[in-house]
Amino acid sequence: MARMPAIALTCAGRDISFLQQGVRRRKIRGNQVLRLAIIVIFVSLVGRKGEKMDKKQKIILASVFAAVIVIAGILAGVLNYRATQEGRKEFQVEIVSGRDGYSDSKTYKSDAEYLGEFLRTLDSCEWEEREFGIYIVGFDGMMEDTDNQYWWCVTVNGESSMTGADEIPLLDGDVYNFTLMQGW
Repeated sequence: MARMPAIALTCAGRDISFLQQGVRRRKIRGNQVLRLAIIVIFVSLVGRKGEKMDKKQKIILASVFAAVIVIAGILAGVLNYRATQEGRKEFQVEIVSGRDGYSDSKTYKSDAEYLGEFLRTLDSCEWEEREFGIYIVGFDGMMEDTDNQYWWCVTVNGESSMTGADEIPLLDGDVYNFTLMQGW
């Protein structure tokens, strides 16, 4: 039984540090929330081999599990939320293709609230409308090549986007980078 808090702290410490890094580095996915809840349940059961849980312990464990799921869900929503900005915004768009030996950065101004909305008006962007929104297929004639596994990667301020362009808010001062990548 004495071992349990140390394991819980180690497991929770790892996940908490991930959540703290997630504020700016990456989004928290639902499977990570579920993984945290499973770790909490597993850690509570460690050291109870051969012992049967009474009804009170089961209720407490179920309550803790439900609370962890709710808190983790709320944290994920808060940490992943990026409000849109109304009005004119000034931002940079970088386009990089190592395959084509191309790199360019331009500053734009737009009233669009989301990156996808802006890209639909950008003459150098070639895109298709898909089930989940805009899909970027090329810039300035440099096209994706699915046969050779070339695709456009979107980063915002140097961090990979976890959503499509239609869900990325345009914010004043942000840098939106599109790099032609190879390999899935």
